[in-house]
Amino acid sequence: MHDSVKSCIANGDIEGLKYIFKDALDVDPTFAKYRDDYNQVAKAELFQSHQELSSFNGNSSQWDMTYWKTLKKDLLKNFSRERVDHMQKVAQVIYADKISRKSEISESAEDKQQVLAKTELQPKPAEIASTVPKTGKPKESKEEYQRRINKELAEDTKKYAPVNLPTRIEGAEPKKKRLRPIRQMPSGENQAESREIMAKIALAIFVVVIILLIMLR
Repeated sequence: MHDSVKSCIANGDIEGLKYIFKDALDVDPTFAKYRDDYNQVAKAELFQSHQELSSFNGNSSQWDMTYWKTLKKDLLKNFSRERVDHMQKVAQVIYADKISRKSEISESAEDKQQVLAKTELQPKPAEIASTVPKTGKPKESKEEYQRRINKELAEDTKKYAPVNLPTRIEGAEPKKKRLRPIRQMPSGENQAESREIMAKIALAIFVVVIILLIMLR
């Protein structure tokens, strides 16, 4: 119920109600928003006795904006329940397109609300996970866990242990390969002396050979 209508009812303000209901069907041709207001006015017996001003036209094919304006003017003169009821029927015709669009919007909004409601009702992934039985490995005890860790550490130690190099013995020196001294070529006077010795050796060999030849004869 609108506050303005509530105030008019409380004060018995029929003139105020006239102006509210004159434009009510322009705002909402379905009259859904003003249905409770209408019922409260009727309950408070604030509708006036009906007076025949402009005759009601019963032919809906002739209902147009001109006829609508006439009804609104008559409502300001005589706020009767019969006139408001007739205006509700006329509004359904002259505002048919507006009512249709409003109905489509309402249906779309209702569909969205239904989708949201279904989404909220569906269990969340975390809730689903909590209801699904766990089929993994059974939980190991503290002792089993400790044994497994110790085993893995031992395997890793064995696998990645550094290679131990042979320990060097104190005081031991590796044997070095002895190199033969390089024989130096004789120089100067040594060369002459060497040639003389070689000549003597050659002569001695020659003499020995001659002696052997004589002996063999």
